[in-house]
Amino acid sequence: MADPVGRALNQPAYGLLGGYYIMFRRAFFIVWIGFFLLISYELIWQNAVFSAIITGASIGPFFLLEQKIALHLLSSKKTE
Repeated sequence: MADPVGRALNQPAYGLLGGYYIMFRRAFFIVWIGFFLLISYELIWQNAVFSAIITGASIGPFFLLEQKIALHLLSSKKTE
């Protein structure tokens, strides 16, 4: 069973790694956004505006991928 915060926010990943998941998520998210911004800046003609647009558009799919991975991990824990 997921913790109350995970149920309230409809985010199954909050039950993973105990209470440390939110801290790891924040740190990883900042690093990931910065890395993706730098890579897109180098690949897209060194244009800051287009890099910011592409990075901003990738935030939603990143959260969706995170939720799908958490659901997969939780379902694999239930089958064990």
